[in-house]
Amino acid sequence: MSNSVPEPGLVLAPMAPADGAAVRLFCLTTIREAFGYDYRPDWHADLDELVDPVHGYHPARRGAFLVARWGGEIVACGGLRSLITSRLLVARFVPRYGDARSVGSIWRVYVRPELRSRGLGSRLALGLELEASRHGYDRLYLHTSARTPRSVAFWQRQGYEPFSHDAGSFDSTIHLDKHVGDGIDLRLAGQPARSALRVPLGPAR
Repeated sequence: MSNSVPEPGLVLAPMAPADGAAVRLFCLTTIREAFGYDYRPDWHADLDELVDPVHGYHPARRGAFLVARWGGEIVACGGLRSLITSRLLVARFVPRYGDARSVGSIWRVYVRPELRSRGLGSRLALGLELEASRHGYDRLYLHTSARTPRSVAFWQRQGYEPFSHDAGSFDSTIHLDKHVGDGIDLRLAGQPARSALRVPLGPAR
């Protein structure tokens, strides 16, 4: 009998209700490492909500929050919620989105540094886009920082197009969006909704 321990593998699944606090901590730790600042209630209120029974990312509110675990440890995540949960963005982009009821938004897509550039981020993005399609959104919005050019390039590879740049803001925010369905791999569209999925990782690039 072999005593070797099998590779734990990576599993991507919807966030369980009991995982809200652990996911919140993972996000805040990643933000600190990537951007150099700590928790701010005005910026991170959506993360505080994760411990609530029905938070902004809950399916009942047309949302989703996906979590990737490696050997039981959280290594990546990403969230989808309605843009109407962000009143300032809705008010700002009325000319583009109208009342924004058909617009979803992607937030909190983070991957541990040692697992980046191996396809996990793309799989997270695809999973969120499939959830957006199931919830009836026809467009997806997100923003990222021009201080992280790899992030900007990543989202552009996923088909998101920049349409506004707050060059003078704290983190030089870039706003991007795409139509739901653009570039979705239809072979994956038939996967059972909200179920765990084992994700093969590609080699590091």
